[in-house]
Amino acid sequence: MITILSRIWWAVALRGAAAIQLRKEIDNEWFLALSGVLSIVLGVLFVLRPGVGILSLLWLLGVYALIIGVMLVVVGFRKRTTMKRLENIRAERGGVSGSHGGSAA
Repeated sequence: MITILSRIWWAVALRGAAAIQLRKEIDNEWFLALSGVLSIVLGVLFVLRPGVGILSLLWLLGVYALIIGVMLVVVGFRKRTTMKRLENIRAERGGVSGSHGGSAA
């Protein structure tokens, strides 16, 4: 428990030091302070209720996987459509490939 508390203290201390240094460089530094407060609250929540933390991470991982999966399917369909267009252009040009000086666009 002491190790966990010392790590939390160092994380808060380092984040606070970064916020003080960055305050001179950025506008709206309250976003940085808000993220620090939220990090502390989440850290305490995860220490007190580790099951909640694990469940939250699993949900985030699941949502991430769904979003990436949908994006990959969309990219696959777009690639297939682009390849069909390219084949049609090549067929219209009489089978001339792009390596003989002509462009495929």
